Amino acid sequence: SNPVGADPRAFSETGASDAAAPIAPVSDTSAAASYMRCTHPSGSVQATFIAQEGRPFAIVSIPILDGASSVGILAVAEELGDETLRTWSTLCGAELSFAVSGSDEPGAELALVRRGPEIELLANQSRSIEVEILAHARRNILAAGLLALIAALAASVLLARHFVRPIGEIRRATERVGRGDLETQVEVYSRDELGDVARVFNSTVATLRRSQARLEFVQRLARFSDWDLDIETGLVEGSAEFFRIFALEVPEAVPLRELLDRIHEGDREALGGLLDACALEGRPFRVDVRALAPDSSTMILHMQGQRVSVPGRSDRVQASVQDVTERKHFEEQIRLLAYDDGLTGIGNRRFLAQRLEVELEKVANQGGGLALLFIDLDRFKLINDTMGHSAGDEILQTASSRITATIIDEAQKEFAELANSTIARLGGDEFTVLLPGVTDVEVLESIAERLLGAIAEPCSIMGQQVVLTGSIGVSICPRDGMSSEDLLRSSDTAMYRAKAEGRNRCRFYDPAMQEEAVERWRIENRLRRAIEREELKVHYQPRMRVESGRICRVEALLRWRDPLLGVVSPEDFIAIAEESGLICSLGDWVMQESISQVKRWREEGWEIGVAINLSSHQLVPELVERIRETLEANAVEPGWVEFEVTESALFEDEDVAIRVLEEIRAFGCGVSLDDFGTGYSSLSYLARLPVDTLKIDRSFVKNIATDDDAVGIISAIVATAKVLRLEIVAEGIETEAQRDLLEEM
Repeated sequence: SNPVGADPRAFSETGASDAAAPIAPVSDTSAAASYMRCTHPSGSVQATFIAQEGRPFAIVSIPILDGASSVGILAVAEELGDETLRTWSTLCGAELSFAVSGSDEPGAELALVRRGPEIELLANQSRSIEVEILAHARRNILAAGLLALIAALAASVLLARHFVRPIGEIRRATERVGRGDLETQVEVYSRDELGDVARVFNSTVATLRRSQARLEFVQRLARFSDWDLDIETGLVEGSAEFFRIFALEVPEAVPLRELLDRIHEGDREALGGLLDACALEGRPFRVDVRALAPDSSTMILHMQGQRVSVPGRSDRVQASVQDVTERKHFEEQIRLLAYDDGLTGIGNRRFLAQRLEVELEKVANQGGGLALLFIDLDRFKLINDTMGHSAGDEILQTASSRITATIIDEAQKEFAELANSTIARLGGDEFTVLLPGVTDVEVLESIAERLLGAIAEPCSIMGQQVVLTGSIGVSICPRDGMSSEDLLRSSDTAMYRAKAEGRNRCRFYDPAMQEEAVERWRIENRLRRAIEREELKVHYQPRMRVESGRICRVEALLRWRDPLLGVVSPEDFIAIAEESGLICSLGDWVMQESISQVKRWREEGWEIGVAINLSSHQLVPELVERIRETLEANAVEPGWVEFEVTESALFEDEDVAIRVLEEIRAFGCGVSLDDFGTGYSSLSYLARLPVDTLKIDRSFVKNIATDDDAVGIISAIVATAKVLRLEIVAEGIETEAQRDLLEEM
């Protein structure tokens, strides 16, 4: 190339190389390209200085080979100006200059650096020059140092502005957040990593602020708060809800005494002792205390806490407090629902069971005994059904208050041991009185008699005078059992014996009663399956007219022969069937069998009607429809069927019973009043009854031949029946003398 525009031939003439051919001009691009393509990679490179028109040049020559033979050289030249010499001088620490080769020998201060064909490079080694150069270097160093210092200061300012100050702001903001100031914000708006940190910090604090607000809201709803006591200073700190609960101002902290002043004086000392034990001994505590509410009412607070160690601070008692006044109120309501009878206000079955277990445990551990009275109201169902459930509830409330008042009165007057009594309602019309420490039979009889007398006093219910009676069964521990189940079963069994013997009386449990109860249970259990097993039969007792001696009707009588029990008397199983509710299904079965038998007799030419007994449990409005369906199913006219009821059955629910009997008569069936004379009949009452026939009880008939009173009673019944135009039937005629007297009447 020819970078300086000199004649290429001038370079070859200088003797810089042994070129065989002149250097091609720059314009001869094809020749230059050809030389470059033939460059041998291993050829030696030579460098030297030359002069051209008094100007120094540096030239580099590279041999160009074609295979093994040399075809020329490639020369590169660059002019060396003053700026280049100054740079070299600075680098080597001496002033450099060019001189014509061979002019003079270098002096003591000059040193030859490089010699070329026409020019040589010299270095001035004088001390002044060196000092100047060193000074220049020091100036450069100082300038560089100053510039570095300025750059460092600028960088520090920049660093402080963009890094240190934001970091400090974030640190201070973090400390404020740590102290609870959630309104803190970091004002950093840079778009670098620190700005991202600041934005995340602000977002996190906002989230904490929302969480704190939700927490405070939940604490207000739950009336719950946390607080702690500094053991060294005795100062109490807490959340906002803590100060609201205690109606305190909201400073940083309050003395413990100010907190204790809000506690009820009856609980203040106990709470202070618990806090001392926790602070001094590390004993956790959990307690309910009363406190003064802002409206001067009493609230119940639940507190619990423990001692904790906090690094860098004194030990503290960390605790929580919750206003549980409403919860305690609800718990009390639940307790009342669980253990109190909602209607009468006395204890319920669960309450009795709990108290009974406690007293039985005392008997087992300490000796002694107790008594359990089981009280059942007589004919309560009749009152409930005839007067309604509201009247029934009023009856139960009256009975409960009378039982309670009697026990309290007896405890105050005569039997101080009754002060620990427990009165409960088991359900329905069943009440119990638990008498701890009372086992004397005479004392128990006296108490029972006074209870019966109090219950039997007339009372006004819904504007009507009502007389109640009750039956009481008594069991004694340990004689009759050592468990609540045994005592309840024993007193219940004794109560049923009192009812069976006529009601309105008291009976003590006897083991024989339990055997009877077991037998009754066996009978009831087997009676439930007697119909399925076809063990029941209907027998027919004839009814004859005295004037003709002909059978006019038969009475259907239910009989039962059990494979295990043998023949069971109706007196045994009918009462059990009534008590267990089986009597309705048995009565329907007897009616179906009896009416079917009438149909078969009539098909065989026998015109015989049937009389069917009805229990008080069957006298319900649905009975009329069942009678109608049975008659229609067997194609039997109503006139061939008569239904018998007793006076006692009518008394169970008089209005309903009379209404049902009127419907039966209107339908065409007959109605007879059984066992007349043994109940509470009066002429006015008899005139109201929808009956067609009076049946004289056999207890009068069997003594008619020897007892003038019996004759007088039967004569009066006959006269009454004639006045009321009723037919008369005498039961149980077994001798001709009885028949003759009755026929005469």
